[in-house]
Amino acid sequence: ESLGIGTTSPDGNLTVGDTSTSGDISIRIKGNASSRGFLMFGDSGGVQLGDIMYDHSDNHMRFRVNNTERMRIDSSGNVLIGTTSVGSSLDGLAVAGSNQAVSSRGNIYVYTTDSQAADKGGQITFGGSYTGTTETIWAAVAGRKENGTDTNTSGYLQFSTRASGGIEEAMRIDSSGRVGIGTSDPSSNTSTYYDDLVIKNDTSGSGAGITIQSNSTNGFGAVEFRKADGTQVGKVYASSADGQLAFETGGSEAMRIDS
Repeated sequence: ESLGIGTTSPDGNLTVGDTSTSGDISIRIKGNASSRGFLMFGDSGGVQLGDIMYDHSDNHMRFRVNNTERMRIDSSGNVLIGTTSVGSSLDGLAVAGSNQAVSSRGNIYVYTTDSQAADKGGQITFGGSYTGTTETIWAAVAGRKENGTDTNTSGYLQFSTRASGGIEEAMRIDSSGRVGIGTSDPSSNTSTYYDDLVIKNDTSGSGAGITIQSNSTNGFGAVEFRKADGTQVGKVYASSADGQLAFETGGSEAMRIDS
């Protein structure tokens, strides 16, 4: 049998209103300040396998699936997935789950549904207010397909930031683990042996560089070279105290340029 409220032609077990009803239509579950309201789902395997519950005692809403709580929205509007509580510093979303292998879908999986093509893939974007409460985009992290070859699973990790104009790629880690800063192709125009980290400045007439800065007047900056077993084979370091530049090979100083 069917029950119709506000309609003479119910099209389900319970129908409230019909297409000719004007204004808002609502179903209200009321209780006192310590009660809970439920919308329950069951079958022959259980009378309450799923439910949506609102707890008036602390004003949270719970979603239960397969007889287990899967998601909760607390009184502050925080969304909790896989957990019922977190620290007081949360303002947004918390996802809890067991540790996952690198090759798995992980605890959060962001992907696109486009047909396969180069530069397609999931993205997480960060933003905030730039004038008053008007929002805009600040930065993004994306995992994308590296090529357009069908069945090829090579991908890259892209980091993008925004200056005064639109958002642009600032760094990329390609499928071989090479890091490109200021370039989207760290293997381009470089030797195969020297392309693990490539820093490029695309601004015309500008150079590119790395700065190593000590936080002490007596500190130093250094670049070390080691073998596969960790043995140091060379080092270049500069002293903040006396401004000298030293070169070591085989664990011994081979040359020094003083201030």
